[in-house]
Order: sequence, then structure tokens, then C-alpha cells
Amino acid sequence: MNQMVATVSNQSTTLCEGISSRNLWGIFNTAGITMPVDTSSCNFNVTPLYFVSLGGTDRHWTLGGYTAIYAPTNRSFQVYGRSLSGQNNTLLLADAYTYKWDINWFAILK
Repeated sequence: MNQMVATVSNQSTTLCEGISSRNLWGIFNTAGITMPVDTSSCNFNVTPLYFVSLGGTDRHWTLGGYTAIYAPTNRSFQVYGRSLSGQNNTLLLADAYTYKWDINWFAILK
């Protein structure tokens, strides 16, 4: 699944949004998973504000921490998630793929 991106701009604000590929989840540590989010198609010159939510088919409640934005740049950012139900990273990653978790994101540049 490719990332989908849409951009809207007016004189004072530019908005860009997308859905990351659910195939980008990877193991971070013994209790976590991570996903890089590519925003380069937004063509921002500086780093915008990023906001995220979790999409998918089920068990969203088992993942915590994914709303924190790490290493934001004008071209990307990173999210990390940890299990809220005691799963190890392997089972959590399996849930991410089984339940088709993706990251819905939007960026605001003023």
C-alpha cells in the first residue's frame, strides 16, 4: 500500500495530509514497534507541526505512545508504539499487520 498525500494551501497556511503504508511497521525494542512516516511529497521548506491518529480494523486500544512525534523534519517524522496489553514486540508487530494499522497524519505550516 502506497502512502496517499493531499495538500491544500492558502496565503497564510499550508495543510498536507496522508496515510502511511501499514507495511512500514518494524520492531523497535523488546516492547515496541516503530514506523517512519515520509512527508516529502508535501514539499515543505521548513518543519511543520505534525498530528497523527491510528487507523486499522481492530485492537487500536492495545497500542500506546504512537501520537508522540519523534525526529520531525520538513520531509519525515518517526512514531513509536508500545503495548498497553503486555504483548512483546513480536506479537505487537503481528497485530499491526493483522489489523492493518496505519498512521493517518496531517501537517500544518503557518
